[in-house]
Amino acid sequence: MESLFFAINFLTILPFEKFSRDIKEEKIKDSVLFFPVVGILLGLMLSIIYLIFRNVFSPLVLSAFIVTILAILTGGLHLDGFIDSIDGLFGGKNKEDILKIMKDHNVGAFGVIGVVCLLMIKFALIGSFSKDIFLKAIFIMPVLSRSSMSFVLLLTPSSKSNGLGSAFAGERKAVYWLIPVLIPYILTILLFGIKGNFIAFFVLLFALIVRGYFLKKIGGITGDTLGMLNELVEVFVLFNVILFI
Repeated sequence: MESLFFAINFLTILPFEKFSRDIKEEKIKDSVLFFPVVGILLGLMLSIIYLIFRNVFSPLVLSAFIVTILAILTGGLHLDGFIDSIDGLFGGKNKEDILKIMKDHNVGAFGVIGVVCLLMIKFALIGSFSKDIFLKAIFIMPVLSRSSMSFVLLLTPSSKSNGLGSAFAGERKAVYWLIPVLIPYILTILLFGIKGNFIAFFVLLFALIVRGYFLKKIGGITGDTLGMLNELVEVFVLFNVILFI
């Protein structure tokens, strides 16, 4: 249970720190397996908010709520990583430059433009869903994105010897991959039926493509690129729901 509590505390602002304060290094690595569970927790919280306000506000207002509350619940962790990654990947000429820019706490123009575009696209996509799809989409979005983070972490080395990425990253036995693959697959099928196969498959493929890009640019992943992966997969999930459902 320590690994689960650590995953919740790491990926959200929910107060679970006291349950994992003295956690061992191996337990931290095992917490990666619980990222999909954190995604389910976030999806349930967003779903409850939608159910409470669906008859009060329009889909566009609800979309703004969902995007804002998700950012709050995660403490802006993934958005911060997205901004730093955009600055580094677009501003650096080589691995050393990219990692140096990512580490800089100052936000560059690329990061600002990137996060504004990201939030606008996410807001527009969520706001475009009909009522019968809205609930399913906002539930599965954080599940698939956190599962993708888990899958990529279990498959990819860290590009640095220290930092957030190095605490989680590293190749594991194939059986470990089943958890971040099967959980979202089963949930997607339950929500969307046979069409859920396409959503789950293309999200996994997209995550692998992004992983390949990180390997090419910086030789692995970091905490920042992990946040970028999460944000990109969230948007990609929404696109897939529109395309296939």
